[in-house]
Amino acid sequence: MYTQTKEATSIVLSKPPNARTNFEKLFIQDAGRDVGRLLPFGVCVVVPGGEVFIPVLVVKGFMPSTYIMETPIETKVSYAKQFQQTLTRYKSSEFDVEHILKQLQPGKRLELQEYQAIATSLAKHITSDEHLAIDQLRTLCQFFGIPTDKLLSNFRAVSSLRSYFGTTGERQPEELRQDLKTKMQTICEYDKAIEADGGFDTLPEAKISALSRIRGIYHTDLGETKHLLRIWLALSQQARLPLHMLALCSTFFATQSFVTAQILKPQ
Repeated sequence: MYTQTKEATSIVLSKPPNARTNFEKLFIQDAGRDVGRLLPFGVCVVVPGGEVFIPVLVVKGFMPSTYIMETPIETKVSYAKQFQQTLTRYKSSEFDVEHILKQLQPGKRLELQEYQAIATSLAKHITSDEHLAIDQLRTLCQFFGIPTDKLLSNFRAVSSLRSYFGTTGERQPEELRQDLKTKMQTICEYDKAIEADGGFDTLPEAKISALSRIRGIYHTDLGETKHLLRIWLALSQQARLPLHMLALCSTFFATQSFVTAQILKPQ
């Protein structure tokens, strides 16, 4: 959070509002929102006994990003693979899931039309996030780092409280669907801002890595990463895929780019 706040402050001090890009405006808003979350968290830490309310802040999304532990890429990819395997339940005479999964061969470069074809086929069976089974929904949320438990081990501030309070059970599907929708809406807001500014090519390379990982792109080659980001932007802003279909596509981006990057990694 320190780096994010520092960058946002630098933009505010160096550029007048009318000279900032759409991406920079969103970035400043998010940094300010993150700083604002420190107030209730700080009260819980300072006030004696206030730490018992920290799990409430976690579930309600009021934790500063500093206290959120990033899920390892390998773990995210395993969730993506796990989710993709659940798609075999939709197999029918006109929908061959095995063929789709074979298309995502390591080292193969898929183009926009191929991703669109996959999304179109899936959309016939999953017309909304409500058509996702509960196991699919939880796996997809875990892939995006969305908490599925009421007391969470992926937050530094509450991991030590887990053994004290015990597990309070899984969150309700309605909560998970709302969090997933909010996550995808935030990503799409950035997509819209980036497209308005001229596309991913206008962004500094330092931002490319973070933006790609949020969208499930883990390729180590900058050129391939930008290629996948352009496809993502086209799916998000031109094809205008529904939010839940973008989330599904993100799992395909993850397995394809991660495995390919591992194959191309110098020994």
